[in-house]
Order: sequence, then C-alpha cells, then structure tokens
Amino acid sequence: PPMGFRAACKVWRRSARRFLEERANRLAHRHTTSEIYIRCCLLPTPWPVVSWCLFRYTQQQVYDVVSQVQHYARFVPWCRSSAVLTRSGTACVAELVVGFPPVTERYISQVTLQAHSLVKAKSADSRLFKSLESTWKMSSPPHIAKNSCLIDFQVQYEFQSSLHNTMANLFFEEVTKKMVAAFEKRCASVYGPSLVLQGRPVVSLPDS
Repeated sequence: PPMGFRAACKVWRRSARRFLEERANRLAHRHTTSEIYIRCCLLPTPWPVVSWCLFRYTQQQVYDVVSQVQHYARFVPWCRSSAVLTRSGTACVAELVVGFPPVTERYISQVTLQAHSLVKAKSADSRLFKSLESTWKMSSPPHIAKNSCLIDFQVQYEFQSSLHNTMANLFFEEVTKKMVAAFEKRCASVYGPSLVLQGRPVVSLPDS
C-alpha cells in the first residue's frame, strides 16, 4: 500500500540525517565549512519545519547557549524581551515578547531541559499562536570533527488565524534559517570564532 504522509516524512528525516552525517564527516577532513543546513521539507501547519546543522562548537557550548533563554532578546531575531520566571533542574518557565511588525506578542514558554542534549520549548497563553513548539537536539557522533556538534532543530507552529498560517508558509523557512544562524553567531560571540570560518554550502532535499 502507498506510504502514509507521516511515514514518508520520517523516512525523509532518517535519510537526510544519514546524508548529513556522511557529508559532515567528509567536509570535516577538508575544513571547508562551519555549518551545514539541510531543508528536509516545509510542511503545511501544524507540521514541523526541520533542519540539521553542524556547528563548530562543542555539544556543551551549544547547549549552554540554547538553554539560556533569558539572553534570547540579545540575539534572537524578532525577540524583543526574554525573562526566566521560574527555573528547576530540568525545566524553566520563560516570558517572551516577539515582534513581527506590526504585530507584537507576549507569551509564556514552558521549557524542558535535558543536560547537554535537549532544549524543548512549548508556548502557552498565546493569542497569536494556537501552538508553537521548538526542539533543539544536540549530539556528537564519533565520526564528526572534533569540537563539533550535530544539531537537529525543529519548529512546529500553528497560528490562531488561518490568514497568518497562509502568510507564514511563505517565509517561515527563511525565518528558521535566520534563527539557526543567530544561535551560531551567539556561540561565536561567547566562545570566539569557530574552528573553520570559510564557505557555507547549502544542501536541499526536494519537498516531495
């Protein structure tokens, strides 16, 4: 029988990840890239936007940058304000203000933390979003370059307004790219330049 849509997306993700790991391993020896971005597919809401990246920073360094939500307003595009309201060992509650002029939205984000490997944020109490969930997964497979970290970044969103959903589909992939680039730039500002600062090839997979 024909493969279901969800199953097909899982197959694409597994294939893309294998492809990225193999390519990252080859490029690591050539020292020609500081980041690889793969666009698996941009799916209609509320499906996720998925990207894989190779950062030339350690897994611990990337985790520390992503988990410090209170600093997001300093470097995350369109983030106007960020504050951690409560924090425990494995979670925190943050208040964020994002602005896509002329719209500004304040919402609460429930953040789940798994030391060195996972930061997952889910919005609550939002007038703009019906759902907004982002997940950062960090790993250091043995075959990638030393002092590098493989990132699996996912954003799943759905606006309250169908008009906003339609508009978002036109630009959300570009927003995701800017987000990933902003976190790499933040790593550079905190830890110094990455080991390799040359070209940044883009590898895309077809949407279907």
